[in-house]
Amino acid sequence: MTHPPISCMCLTFARPRRPLEEAVYSFLNQDYGGDKELLILNDFNRQSVVFDHPQVTVVNVPARFHTVGEKRNAAAALCRHDLLAVWDDDDIYLPHRLSLSVSMYDENKRFFQPSQAFKLNDGVISGPKEGLFHGGCMWHRSLFDQVGGTPTDRK
Repeated sequence: MTHPPISCMCLTFARPRRPLEEAVYSFLNQDYGGDKELLILNDFNRQSVVFDHPQVTVVNVPARFHTVGEKRNAAAALCRHDLLAVWDDDDIYLPHRLSLSVSMYDENKRFFQPSQAFKLNDGVISGPKEGLFHGGCMWHRSLFDQVGGTPTDRK
């Protein structure tokens, strides 16, 4: 299996500390053998995110983005690598999330999205559930650019 470099995009705004710490912890515990980075993009000007680790880049911006699409596009532009993965700031990812995503990634489609996921609500795990699961997506920058990035006209 090849191990292409991956950039994970973590968008955050006024997130309580614990869920964001758990998301970062999940990233740092990935078993993925390739180069990886977690880009945290924070646009809540009353809260600065600070974390010093060679695989984690934090960008605090002074003003809120108008839409999530605008914020996702900015995060993608800041990422070092061409394989881009969503890394939600309130999700916990199992240690094999990136390895599995790369093994299932379709180079012809330049995209991977899981068909099922477990859900944790109020301490209760259910699933696996079928659905969209945007939080587990991974795509190549060329596909992202080809479709014009994320639409910026919706909040």
